[in-house]
Amino acid sequence: MAGRDHILELPSFMLAFRSLQLVTALAILGLAAYGITYLSFDGIDLTLFTAISTMIITIYIIVAQTGAPIIYNYWAILGLDIFAIVFWIISFSLLASEVAGYSIVTYSSSDCIYSSAGVCYYKRSQALKNLEKRETTNVYTYRNAMAAASGLGGLEFIFFVVTLVMTAIGLHRHRQAGRHCLPGRSAAALTEAKNEMPQGEYPVASA
Repeated sequence: MAGRDHILELPSFMLAFRSLQLVTALAILGLAAYGITYLSFDGIDLTLFTAISTMIITIYIIVAQTGAPIIYNYWAILGLDIFAIVFWIISFSLLASEVAGYSIVTYSSSDCIYSSAGVCYYKRSQALKNLEKRETTNVYTYRNAMAAASGLGGLEFIFFVVTLVMTAIGLHRHRQAGRHCLPGRSAAALTEAKNEMPQGEYPVASA
């Protein structure tokens, strides 16, 4: 059975942060699924991918830390945190910029394709005009849902920045203590076992 001496010693709140990352990703997944049901565009597609990836990442980390230490590798966790940070900052920024492509107005202007129900559809968001034809949603609901997904994406980004910093600090201390990244015997134990091995006797050639 694999030991736990290769697992980083991190504050207890880190597991709570991982759980928050998982729950937030699940909420974003629901909002993204709602959005993509009516309209598929770059921001929501990337957000959907990042949310699914985050769920896989957090489930792996939680399971590795709590129930299956044999699959735990702190280099993998560090890399996954960096991956999540990069994709979340791109996802929520892109989605926010596209959601901002249409806003509530009380007048018409040359910047709008047309105005309906107080909403101005900008030329760079022409595809959003198709929402008006849907009977099961409306522009306000759709816009608010996508804005919520973007906001939660920003929150997820902050969560991963925190976990990356704490993991990096824990990894540095772990390495300074001479510990390893894979399950098994510690480096000190391996060195001691090597020193206890009987040395072979070799014949000495006569002059």
